[in-house]
Amino acid sequence: MYKSKLQRYNNVEGAKNILDASIERHVKNAQAQEMQYLGKYISRNAERNFEEVSVNEIISEVAVLGDK
Repeated sequence: MYKSKLQRYNNVEGAKNILDASIERHVKNAQAQEMQYLGKYISRNAERNFEEVSVNEIISEVAVLGDK
């Protein structure tokens, strides 16, 4: 993502912050529809970490789950 749009991002951290914000918005919207969204579709561990304001576990879990 960063390398494909160098003119858009100042650095890798900036690109990651934009990606994290996008994931956080998606999860909050999904949870507004279904409170157990993360626990049901991703994992309880991702749900706990999201409550602590971290999307890193969500990213890791989704990478492992793949198309499931």
